[in-house]
Amino acid sequence: MTRKNDSHPLEALTWLVNGTLDEEERRRVEAHLAECERCRREYRFLKALRQSVKTHWEEDSPGELGWARLQRRIQDEESSLSEHRWRRVGVAAAVMVIVLQAGVIGYLVQRAPGETAYQPLGSIEEPVLQVRFREDATEGQLRRLLLEAEVEVVGGPGGLGIYRVRPLHSRPGALARARGVLANSPLVEEVQGP
Repeated sequence: MTRKNDSHPLEALTWLVNGTLDEEERRRVEAHLAECERCRREYRFLKALRQSVKTHWEEDSPGELGWARLQRRIQDEESSLSEHRWRRVGVAAAVMVIVLQAGVIGYLVQRAPGETAYQPLGSIEEPVLQVRFREDATEGQLRRLLLEAEVEVVGGPGGLGIYRVRPLHSRPGALARARGVLANSPLVEEVQGP
């Protein structure tokens, strides 16, 4: 416990008072105490302080029963706080669901007559063209062609080198225009789709 460079083992005195030094360290510290008045005073002070605290604790201590009662109260309060926290989270989630449902219902009530409220994902037909480019086409050439046709790549290339592209805009005739631009390009071998 003592430091080799320290001339006084002040840190080790606390451990000596508590009786927690190993045998060799205890002998070394006790040998120092026999020669050093300053450390003996510190040792006596620490010993008196320990005794005072120990006596005060024993007089004011509620005993084992009081300690067990205090621990039980702490656990009860912690579990009560935890239950309260979860209740608040549950209430907040329920309120969010109600607000979301109200928004959806409001939207459905205000939609135009004849407009479908929803469409299953499997029934959505996205206008997509399947395109196979020439193998010697460069990335720069393909990028310029896609910009000219106003399409974006949404899949591919597959095992046969086929890309899936769709128009960037949903305006009428966008798919037909894109198909025409791609079909007339010398960079394209084949275009299929609606």
